[in-house]
Amino acid sequence: MNKRSGKICIGLISLAVMLTILLGFSPAALASDYTFTPIDVPGAWGGTTTATGINDFGNIVGNYFDGTLTHGFLYVNGNFTSIGVPGTFTAPYGINNSGEIVGYTGNQRGFLYVNGNFTSISVPGSTATQAYGINNFGNIVGFYQDALGSHGFLYVNGNFTSIDALINIVGYYVSSASGINDLGDIVGTYSDATGGHAFLYKNGNFTSIDVPGATGTWPTGINNFGNIVGYYADTANQEHGFLYANGKFTLINVPGSPYTNAFGINDSGQIVGGYNDATAHHGFLATPVAQPVPIDIKPGDDINSINLKSKGKIPVAILSTENFDALSQIILTSLTFGRTGDEQSLAFCRGSEDVNKDGLQDLVCHFYTQYTGFQYGDTVGILRGNTKDGTLIEGSDSVKIMPCK
Repeated sequence: MNKRSGKICIGLISLAVMLTILLGFSPAALASDYTFTPIDVPGAWGGTTTATGINDFGNIVGNYFDGTLTHGFLYVNGNFTSIGVPGTFTAPYGINNSGEIVGYTGNQRGFLYVNGNFTSISVPGSTATQAYGINNFGNIVGFYQDALGSHGFLYVNGNFTSIDALINIVGYYVSSASGINDLGDIVGTYSDATGGHAFLYKNGNFTSIDVPGATGTWPTGINNFGNIVGYYADTANQEHGFLYANGKFTLINVPGSPYTNAFGINDSGQIVGGYNDATAHHGFLATPVAQPVPIDIKPGDDINSINLKSKGKIPVAILSTENFDALSQIILTSLTFGRTGDEQSLAFCRGSEDVNKDGLQDLVCHFYTQYTGFQYGDTVGILRGNTKDGTLIEGSDSVKIMPCK
């Protein structure tokens, strides 16, 4: 690491809020800031926009009211595109990385929307079906109503499965399934003799995830790191958003809003939802501001020279501090490194090493040079990743790119 020019990068905050840990706070854990950006469809009647889903490219779906009907929207790179079944209510709720969108319409039928075409999703024998979540394999979850009540469903390759059948616990019935990730983990709501609750279904195991002290908890989305978002009602019947990551609940409230619902989360930790202020209801995008971590590119090399023609790997040490244990807190598979920090270049991470001789064990990972995207003239390498509690981290160090000859 070049001791004179090695720096730690952190993004600018336009409107950031330090999140409050509600349960299981550990002093060693990193807290996250979020930048909240309002989302309002131009011309929406009375300010009635809600964002309900987001994919890993940052594409957002949601709904708005035009004074006559509720329509869906797709928001990409600052541009809104209306999504609607002619003549009826349309509410998109989920979007995957292929741009496939699910939701439901005013005739109480779910839909899959692909390349401008709607396909109806209806559980056989049901009086109502609503689709809420879709993963990158095209597996869909949602809700349906029949003569026996409300149920969650999983839809895979044209086949419906009741979530009740998956859970198979006497006295429990799943009233809705609202989110699914690529591992097949499902979140939703269920009821038992004591009332309604939230659940996580993972690896065949059923876990209740109610917010402590809440009168109701509604999970709405889950990403591939297992981080869950949703909303809950407090004893004053006020609704608040939450993030549940690594066994901890974190409050998510848009500043100044008495009412915030979180509906979707992507693998970058960006969260979408809706909130009220004094004048209207708005959608929002909450983008985590990366917490700075110290890194050392090519430990032991003060120049940090990188040969663009090399087919080898670049070692990068993530340094532990008194308040941050790089070995235990980082999700290794989340690490990216290169010219912008978003390059999928990870080769492997090896065991602990005290790189900077401060008595703390550091994490050393290796990244494929050819995948880092460096160009001649670059002077900084950037690493990004996530911790197990959902915190985005970022560090940088100087580099010297050797010209190709």
